Amino acid sequence: MSRKSRRPFMRAVFMLLMAILAICLGIFTAKWLTSPLLNADKTESIPMDEIVEDKVFALIAGLDKAESNTDVLMVVCYNKKTEHIRVMSVPRDTYVYFGTKRALINSAYSMSVPNEDGTYRQGGIELTAMKVKETLGIPAINYYAVFKVGTFASLIDELGGVDFYVPQDMHYEDPYQDLYIHLNQGQQTLNGQMAENMVRFRSYPMGDLQRVEVQQDLLEALFEQKLNKSSIGKIDEVYDVLQEKVTSNLALRDLLGYASAALSVSMENVEMCTMPTQFANDAHLVPDRAAIDQLVPVFFELQNTVEE
Repeated sequence: MSRKSRRPFMRAVFMLLMAILAICLGIFTAKWLTSPLLNADKTESIPMDEIVEDKVFALIAGLDKAESNTDVLMVVCYNKKTEHIRVMSVPRDTYVYFGTKRALINSAYSMSVPNEDGTYRQGGIELTAMKVKETLGIPAINYYAVFKVGTFASLIDELGGVDFYVPQDMHYEDPYQDLYIHLNQGQQTLNGQMAENMVRFRSYPMGDLQRVEVQQDLLEALFEQKLNKSSIGKIDEVYDVLQEKVTSNLALRDLLGYASAALSVSMENVEMCTMPTQFANDAHLVPDRAAIDQLVPVFFELQNTVEE
């Protein structure tokens, strides 16, 4: 695993959200009980798969503007026994097979799936989770959180922007996605739209792999600058953003339980990495099957489950 993938602060994707929720527990408990976060059921979580041993797997998906494809895919594993948190990014531009058809994994969300009566439905988070689980070879995807475009931007604005060094000039326009990116290289304070544009920018020499790296650096900066006492006064606004733009199958009670547990985890017990891939014949990627089979059992601590 690379030096960068071992950096403890790479827990930010998961831990920032968990920290916000835990702070909310002490400030807005009454509001949460009457209006559950993430559009989840008030009293009952509905896992997609059975929970295996002491490990809980969650899929974090960020949608594109049309809400047809996933722009961001991450698998979070919380080991309740060892108190480890592991986060693996799945590059959106990775080719996988749907039967005999090869397509990018980010298209699973919008792919048509046949019903028993001959009609069709959108694959949605169910097909996306199934394909991620199959590609990584993990035993389950228990929970999911789906973020609409604008979630990240709204959170950054509510928290007052983020200081960040933009690593290169970024200029790209896609009217179909309502995406107009114009950022210059250098240190600057990014507002919500600027930060989200940078997260979505894809024209790097190393493609999606470098994009994931820049996302992680931005999350590091956000974590270091905004997870502090001065942000507590914004929790009410943050809650409203999440309530409007995020959906999940995890109930409030369980979400808060995991949040509380996650905040007690030592920084040394948290790691993040990217799913191993190889370059395809075009600009996209294919899973590196041998590397995945070697990394995943160790990274997600599945070897103990197999041995038992």
